[in-house]
Amino acid sequence: MTDISQKKVAFIGCGVMGGSLVKAVSKIIPASHIYIMDIDKKAVQKLAAETHAVIVFDYKELASKKPDFLILATKPPYILQVLQNVLTANTNSIPPVLISIAAGITLASLQDTIEQNIQKQDSHAKKLPILVRLMPNTPAQIGQGMIAFSIGTTDNNTATHTTNSIKALFAKAGCVEEVPETLMNAVTAISGSGPAYVFMFIEALADAAVSFGIPRDKAYTFAAQTVKGSASMVLENGQHPAELKDAVCSPAGTTIAAVTALEKTGLRSALQSAAQAAFDKAEKMSK
Repeated sequence: MTDISQKKVAFIGCGVMGGSLVKAVSKIIPASHIYIMDIDKKAVQKLAAETHAVIVFDYKELASKKPDFLILATKPPYILQVLQNVLTANTNSIPPVLISIAAGITLASLQDTIEQNIQKQDSHAKKLPILVRLMPNTPAQIGQGMIAFSIGTTDNNTATHTTNSIKALFAKAGCVEEVPETLMNAVTAISGSGPAYVFMFIEALADAAVSFGIPRDKAYTFAAQTVKGSASMVLENGQHPAELKDAVCSPAGTTIAAVTALEKTGLRSALQSAAQAAFDKAEKMSK
């Protein structure tokens, strides 16, 4: 794996997702090489206390740190303005690799913002950064995330080096996979938003357990561990989910009765409709 242990990494945005990535990166990069910035002073101070990352207070100070990677982890409506602020403050150069985790914000939008800024400043000194679009999910908080990324147009050697660097940088956050940008909104709908669907499933299963007399704390344990164990079987055994499902369904047994009820009430179509709604929203945001 690419050695990035001495690289400098900066984060703008220290909310749930940004903070999760800071914690993951802090397991690879020395804290003195991690810079964090957020308008929420309590959030950034709390994160600094947990990771020992260095707080920066404005865009000029951030630029002076000359990070190798800059991660924009603000909400999608603000991402392009934040990028504009970064470019305005950094009059000499732009961080070599610029990463956005904003859902629905395309690499083209980032590229346009950068090029317009350079034209306004009539600057020939600035070198365009390598642009990366990243879609993590909240299990990255515990190192079990699904992190997808797409790299902007560049030459093959640079793309390969960047791919290896991104995988190394976020290795402690979970599984890291590269996808074409054309699939990024689909990834958003499945793994980006997917934890919410799973949490609702666990909550519903636990509610059923409570109705049967299982105490609430035990109900969540039974439901969550069942989901965790089942997911691990899919990932580790390499068997098709349908095959694993069939193995649980004994003839005339309890499980096939439950599966029949799920099919009647539309579990599959409900999940597919949810993912479609998330995908459609991401597509709308991209436009």
